Amino acid sequence: MALLSGCNITHNVAEGEYLLDKTSIALDKSNTGLKELNFDTDNLYGIIRQKPNKKLLGIMRPRVWVNSFVNKGKQTKFKKWLDKALGSEPVIYDPYSADRSADKMTQYLDNYGFFNSRVTPEVTKKDKKARVKYNVELARPYTIKNIYYKIQDPVLRDFVINNENNFSIKKHNIYNANLLDDDRYIITKQLRDIGYFYFSPGYIYFEVDSAFNNHELDIYLNIKQVQIISDTNPAEIIKKDHQRFFIDQVSINPNFDPLRTDTSKMLTFRNPDTTNGIDRFLFYYRDKLKIRPKAIRNSIFLEPLKLYSEISEKNTYKQLSSLPLYGYTSMEFRQVEDNPILPDTSKKYLNCAINLTRRPVQS
Repeated sequence: MALLSGCNITHNVAEGEYLLDKTSIALDKSNTGLKELNFDTDNLYGIIRQKPNKKLLGIMRPRVWVNSFVNKGKQTKFKKWLDKALGSEPVIYDPYSADRSADKMTQYLDNYGFFNSRVTPEVTKKDKKARVKYNVELARPYTIKNIYYKIQDPVLRDFVINNENNFSIKKHNIYNANLLDDDRYIITKQLRDIGYFYFSPGYIYFEVDSAFNNHELDIYLNIKQVQIISDTNPAEIIKKDHQRFFIDQVSINPNFDPLRTDTSKMLTFRNPDTTNGIDRFLFYYRDKLKIRPKAIRNSIFLEPLKLYSEISEKNTYKQLSSLPLYGYTSMEFRQVEDNPILPDTSKKYLNCAINLTRRPVQS
């Protein structure tokens, strides 16, 4: 240990370079007016690009010493192995990395509403070692003054407004860009639970207007319409409202074989669950149906002629996957083309195909 501590690990540091000895953060929140911040200050340390080599017992860097030792004199296989196993090159202070770290910290603070905060790297150099202190001067945070909804579809607009209490962003709270992403997924989940099968977070985007002098901003929540290419003019883009989908039929293959997927050659058991004389639950099988349809039916939460629901899909998958007989479950949805026998041709429908693969028989 005495040998390690006495070794000068800066001996091999080139002229004009400095071993990065320490990084620290000095946080000044006196201008914020806050007792508690809305972010974890430890995350700022994670943003720092360059970090010093780790010390042992707070006094020495054994990995750097090993690297310095093996690079002296003639190289041998043992030295190369030792360096690879235990060595570590010294971290040399890089002013560009320090400036980039400061920029990243500023961006991080912007995301939490602390716009116009200042992050300044302060470097102290001595004995070929450099210490970097990041002085973080927090500005007063911006709060949300108003939330506006720019949604063309009146049905979606009413739904979003009626459910705004469930969202993460609130008026008068400190702005937080991460919560905007949270709300994109919250809204998407809620819409997919009421039939919007094709809806995704990509349809939602936010605009932020911070052109105020009193540290307030407005947020505009936008939901884009569906864009499709015109059938008559490929250069024309047509915008349409999002559509809700109902379940038409649910088909189950309880003995799915990926090499034999053609259900047209299979026998069909029609569950006595009909509407308008149409069988809504179908079981495909070969030779003999080896399961009780009711046992499978009771594990399916998607209901024919009712709205598609993502939570019902997930619960169905979870319940079917828990059945001890099956090792693999897959579910596939396909849009039903216009069909005059549907109970309401003004609505859009999906067929759901469920494939179940049996577990291998244990000998």
